[in-house]
Amino acid sequence: MLIFLLGLIFSCTTLKSQDTGAVLSSQVTQIKIMEGKIIRNECVEIKINDRSGENFTRISIPYSKMRKVSKLDAFIKDAAGNIVRKLIKKDIIDKSLVSEESFYEDEMVKEFTLKYNVYPYTIVYIYQVQEDEFYQIANWIPVLRRNIPTLKAVLSVDVPKDYRIWYRTHIIDSSWTEKTETGTRYSWVTSYSGHTEPESFSPPVIQFLPRVIIVPEKFNYNCSGSFESWTLFGDWVNDLMQGLNVMPPEEATHIRNLINGTSEIMQKIRIIYNYLQDNTRYVNVTIETGGLKPYPASYVAENKYGDCKALSNFLKSALDVAGIRSYVVLINAGDPTVTIDKEFPYQQFNHMIICIPSGNDTIWLDGTSDNPFGYQGTFTQGRDAFFIDKGRSCLVRTPALRTKDVLVSRNVQFEKGIDNKTIAHFKCSYHGRMFEDLLYLTHLVDIGSRKKIYADNYVENGYDLLELNLEGPVRDSSVIHVLYSADASRHYNSYGKDLIIDILPFTVPEPEALEKRKLQLQIDYPIFRSDTLSYLIPSEYVIAKIPANQTIDSEFGRFEITSRAKDGKVEIFKKFLLYREMSTHGIYPDYFKFITSVKTAEMNNKIIANRKY
Repeated sequence: MLIFLLGLIFSCTTLKSQDTGAVLSSQVTQIKIMEGKIIRNECVEIKINDRSGENFTRISIPYSKMRKVSKLDAFIKDAAGNIVRKLIKKDIIDKSLVSEESFYEDEMVKEFTLKYNVYPYTIVYIYQVQEDEFYQIANWIPVLRRNIPTLKAVLSVDVPKDYRIWYRTHIIDSSWTEKTETGTRYSWVTSYSGHTEPESFSPPVIQFLPRVIIVPEKFNYNCSGSFESWTLFGDWVNDLMQGLNVMPPEEATHIRNLINGTSEIMQKIRIIYNYLQDNTRYVNVTIETGGLKPYPASYVAENKYGDCKALSNFLKSALDVAGIRSYVVLINAGDPTVTIDKEFPYQQFNHMIICIPSGNDTIWLDGTSDNPFGYQGTFTQGRDAFFIDKGRSCLVRTPALRTKDVLVSRNVQFEKGIDNKTIAHFKCSYHGRMFEDLLYLTHLVDIGSRKKIYADNYVENGYDLLELNLEGPVRDSSVIHVLYSADASRHYNSYGKDLIIDILPFTVPEPEALEKRKLQLQIDYPIFRSDTLSYLIPSEYVIAKIPANQTIDSEFGRFEITSRAKDGKVEIFKKFLLYREMSTHGIYPDYFKFITSVKTAEMNNKIIANRKY
């Protein structure tokens, strides 16, 4: 697909074409399978309504040695439909499509810009793509970007007689199939008239876009393969990796020396994984076979870098040297979790990890991660994945994070200092997503920048960070401990002879208003917070009121608070738990009720002290 179809940011409301800076007026995609090749002709029309739409005047078309672009033409039409400018060959720039994370890619891009000085005007461009080998016929998403309507999009696919395809459609207006002289033509028509505003805890944007996915039943892409079943698809992935596990003799010897004297299997795996973490780094080196075929283990051994496939293959090969059987697993990583279509085998994954079955224990290892050994982070937890084993490949489920795996706990001492300032002393322990982010922070950022980033993202709103002690955790620990102090004077407020102290609230998700919420709820992993708060009361005051004990129970989670007054201080104990939830839009009102009741309870929690004299 066109490069502008990648990286979609999507939102939903009814739009008229003149209400936005640009409009995808038309996209016509014609695909033909002929003599084992795939030929795709694209004709795209983008209407530029005003200056805000001019970022769509730069057109980028990706190509590679395996995907050849030809017959490129483009021009501009004015409001009356007259051609006022044509693309000149010298205006087309060929350059490498190298992302920030990439060391080398064989992807190239043809890029050009067409502009006109009278609005509205329409950019029309046409080109052809040919692929001699392919495993996917179309992944068609006729959408430009957020807030940009698609007035009409047409996809047609011509296949020879007896050529079998599998397809899935989503949000398509109409479709039909017809016989031709040479085979069968499949056609789909759709439009896109709105956007979906980003909402808290909602499914991935791809779920709300018009889309057609088409794959051949059988294909040849580096080697022969089939999408008839998950097992056959897995056989193709397995065949693709054959011969890539050969370690250089000196590297194999080094790995054997590392585990020499270690008899326990789990400890051997840990040593090898730690060696990978310490001596390699992640770099995208996407080349050949559409980026699906890993670089050989010898490449990583020599260069000390690789992408997820190369590093996974290296880890698997190192485990082979140690006599430990492991398996490649394809997974759709990231947040929010993408639902895998189990009934439709095809390449729907973006990441590769390693699985090591070991008795009652199964170890999941990500070769690109600095996370602790065996830690199933938020990036890959709790989702379907594709386990590759010749003749036995199948979908499996990665372990989901439990409540204890995501706990963020704080022990905070509040006391009035000099100049009537209130100082809060924090002892924090972070698990889960916050642990992962802070681990990254401790590895990559100098101390000065670290303090600023922590102050901006982790210190409570209205607090001024004074001191910070943030160090990396003990190796293979899944918790980070942080000590810091901050000016929290806004919590102690005098009103006449009374001292009113606001209780430090949890940071809970901000729900959309009921009338504005459009999307269903998707909470990929639980949120668990625990606070122990101690408020020292100045000696000239006597405690008059403390927060009442309270519990709020819901199908979505639980909130509880208890408090006690003792020896001139008030201690508050709070917990907030939000369960993992994958649900329909219909239950959002109950979720909204739970969250708002927690926020209300937090807002009303105060300590009141009266002056003694």
